[in-house]
Amino acid sequence: IAVVLRHSGFKVVVKYSVADAMDAVDRGGLSGIITELVLPDKTGLDVVRYARQRDVSSRLPILIVSSEAVMDDAGHDVLFVSKPVVVDELVRAIVSMRMSVL
Repeated sequence: IAVVLRHSGFKVVVKYSVADAMDAVDRGGLSGIITELVLPDKTGLDVVRYARQRDVSSRLPILIVSSEAVMDDAGHDVLFVSKPVVVDELVRAIVSMRMSVL
C-alpha cells in the first residue's frame, strides 16, 4: 500500500507496531492515518481509539484496511476499505477524506 500511495503522490510514513504508530500520533504532523485492522501487537482499532483521545489528532481522517466484514467498533468517522485493495478505490477514499497530497 505504501508503494502505491507514494507513486500516487502521497507522503507516507510507515510504522511497524501500534506503539510506533502511537508515538507518531503524539509527535503530530500527520494528515491522516491508514491502518490495517489486524496488527501483530494490537489492532488498528487501538490506533483509532488512541488518536481520538488526543486533542491534536482527534479529527484526523482515519482509514482502516481489512478483510473483516463487520467493524462496528471504530466509530462513524472511520472509513473502511476491503481487502483485496483496489488501488483506485484506495486513492479515492484517501482523497475523499482530504488527506494531504504532496
